Parts: sequence; C-alpha cells; structure tokens
Amino acid sequence: MKKKFMLICFFVSLFASVSAQDNTPPSLKKYYCNAEQIELTDSMILVHLEEKIFEIDSLLSDQGGLYFTEEMLRCTYCRRPVRPKNICECPHPQL
Repeated sequence: MKKKFMLICFFVSLFASVSAQDNTPPSLKKYYCNAEQIELTDSMILVHLEEKIFEIDSLLSDQGGLYFTEEMLRCTYCRRPVRPKNICECPHPQL
C-alpha cells in the first residue's frame, strides 16, 4: 500500500509538471480518478471504472486532479480501444 501511494505521488508530481496546461480537446470526456481506482504494475496502468478494469498508458492532470480520457481506455486482454459503456468483443476472461 505504501509503495502504491508513493508511486501515485510520483505520478502526480510528474504529470503536474509536464501538463501545466490542459490541452485536452473539450469534446473528450474526462474521467477523474482517485488512488483507489488506480493499479500500477511493472508494464501498465490499470483503472477501475464503472465496475470494469481498463488499461491506459498514462494519466493526465489539471487543477481538478488526475484524469484520463475515453480515447485512452483499452481492453486489458486484447489491448484494443474500448469505451466505458461498450464491452470489447474479444474472448477476455473479465470486463
């Protein structure tokens, strides 16, 4: 738990310095997340959203906190882009 908290703090400070201005197009929906929704592994970032788990490459930040956009979400099994309301059609074990 402590390692997870330290990694999240690192990402927050990193993204706060890198994305000082918000360049996200207004047409993309932002999903703000907290530490309980984020799972870090050696090779990916997983987010828990609407009772599903998705893979993302990075987190963004603005004055509202950490977030990701709809277009960043991928199926954790086949890694194809998905939308939160649409379930990927690959034969994955969960989603």
